[in-house]
Amino acid sequence: MITLNLTKDQLSIVESSLDLYSRISLGQFEYITDYPTLIRQHWNQIMDKDGKIDFVQYDKIHKEARNIIIQKNLNLDSTWVISDKNIDESCRIAHDIIQLIQQKSQSKDSIEFECLEYQEVISKTGRTWLDRNLGAESLPKSPDDEESFGIYYHFDDIKFPTGYRLPTEEEWKEEIETWETQDLFGAFSSVLKLPSQGFLSSRSKAAFGIGSYGYYWSSSSSNENVCRLYFHDKYAGTASIDYRSFVLPVRLIKDIEL
Repeated sequence: MITLNLTKDQLSIVESSLDLYSRISLGQFEYITDYPTLIRQHWNQIMDKDGKIDFVQYDKIHKEARNIIIQKNLNLDSTWVISDKNIDESCRIAHDIIQLIQQKSQSKDSIEFECLEYQEVISKTGRTWLDRNLGAESLPKSPDDEESFGIYYHFDDIKFPTGYRLPTEEEWKEEIETWETQDLFGAFSSVLKLPSQGFLSSRSKAAFGIGSYGYYWSSSSSNENVCRLYFHDKYAGTASIDYRSFVLPVRLIKDIEL
């Protein structure tokens, strides 16, 4: 959680500036004609003689308005910067504060483990997870993106970075309930972006279900059975399996007291 100590005046500037930027992006010029950086006549120029929007002119003025207020500098890691020297000073102050908020919120410490870097993501349950499968080289671009599958582990061979662990069966169940759909599509569209990488046979090492099924270890076990998350195009749930028969990928959760 990022906390900034602001005066009431500073807070008001931030709020009005955020409102301004969002309305420019949406093209809502009728709401922002009072700002000193936008000429009031722009709105009138958009309307034709019948009082309807001229969309050709609309597009032209929209681009012009964005250029007056802000421009995107691709050489500065896609940072928004003020481009008009005559811009109202209150907008400059608000811009500086907004940039600080953005920088603080984006400056997450990476987690390094076995030559790979991970970030943290917070799911709808409020729990913190690693942003990709353990051993994955990149975030998944699709459910069957092989570079995002990560390493398939025997249950007894899993090693964790400090401060992280396998999720419990109950934690997987609670995540499933937050998905838009309880299936592989919901798994991928969730914050966790879980790919459908199937599993490996412990004996033959053959791969099964790649692109169609997702399987993930949990920490919940009983005797020789371990509960795992699984999903396909019509279902998502948990079930126990003989841990000696499967080699599955891993998604880790931040360790907290249960």
